Amino acid sequence: MTLNPAEIELGLTRVARVRDQLPQPGYKPIIITIAGTNGKGSTVALLQSIYLAAGFTVGCYTSPHLLRYNERISLNGKPASDEAIMQAFEQIDQARGELPLTFFEYGTLAAMVCSLQAKVEVILLEVGLGGRLDAVNIFEPDVAVVTSVGIDHTDWLGDTREAIGREKAGIFRRGKPAICADPNPPQSIFKSVPEVDVDVLGQAYHLEEREGDWSWWNDHESYSSLPLPALVGAEQLLNAAAVLQVISYLQTRLAVLPVHLEAGLQQASLEGRYQQISRECTVVLDVAHNAQATQALAKKLTLEAADFDQTIAVVGVMADKAVADLLDPLLSEVDVWYCVQPKIERAMEQNAITAVLHEKGQTVIECASNVGQALESVLSQVGVEDRVLIFGSFFTVAESLSYLHQ
Repeated sequence: MTLNPAEIELGLTRVARVRDQLPQPGYKPIIITIAGTNGKGSTVALLQSIYLAAGFTVGCYTSPHLLRYNERISLNGKPASDEAIMQAFEQIDQARGELPLTFFEYGTLAAMVCSLQAKVEVILLEVGLGGRLDAVNIFEPDVAVVTSVGIDHTDWLGDTREAIGREKAGIFRRGKPAICADPNPPQSIFKSVPEVDVDVLGQAYHLEEREGDWSWWNDHESYSSLPLPALVGAEQLLNAAAVLQVISYLQTRLAVLPVHLEAGLQQASLEGRYQQISRECTVVLDVAHNAQATQALAKKLTLEAADFDQTIAVVGVMADKAVADLLDPLLSEVDVWYCVQPKIERAMEQNAITAVLHEKGQTVIECASNVGQALESVLSQVGVEDRVLIFGSFFTVAESLSYLHQ
């Protein structure tokens, strides 16, 4: 296996050439592509849960993983086996010839190979970075969804919502449904791909939340008294509403009954998204890693703040993040901070995070280069009425889960 030395290399030419050399499937699955700053994983989880409840077979590609690479490729709700993934890699290696592929390109092609070999009816593809030049975009979607547009990955996508929206809208296709769950999207979402009408929440489809349930409707159908999504957070209704618009478009090909919607909404789960674990105290893990995500996280913490004596945060972020903007929404929710550096070259040094928190008048108890070391220290000192929040990146949460599972 030959990896391109660049960890990220946006562009579709090489990976599309390899795709064309792979064995072609004897059937046409329905492909749904999902891009967005936040909410991609939740949208995939909701779609998978609903379609599985309706009896359809589903393949999913998501990234990054938390504990095992196999999490990235899901077949009917379960991680693909080592054998299936290795066989896919072997096929890709034979097909690519001398062309080098990046780590993500290998994974994208492997996810499609595994899904097609399993002959699933629905394939859900989560964009890794941006959209227009992401490897996922070599596959033609039947429906494309942009969940939200925020400021993140500015080195690659631009430093304005208009520039970032333009990249994410690159997954849209002429003549195919395009959906945006962001109720206030940048104008570039509408202008990036000619002759594409984008369905936006609040315009083409609608939701209304009530006490304990919610309703959804568009010009063709409506649902009332739907159960709230099992995934935690007000933003999950925006994701769920976009999911119902996808299902509405595909209803003639993938019939979903109200009972399937209800079951799917209630059964959807996603590790690392406001995930709560009971230890010596309540531990909350969340992969929030940009300002838009930490704003949503802060709202969740506020709702439950009265249940806890104090909140202790363990934070580790990547070096390319605007750490001050990322931390700002949580300053009033956290009493004590522990700063860590995950075991990855791209991680920000813990001292840099500490410096920002000190400038903002926050209390930092400890700086640790090891996530496990920080958690050991935290958990030895907390009380049963305390809450420990772990956030900042997938890598911070992954190392924390590994430590907690030991």
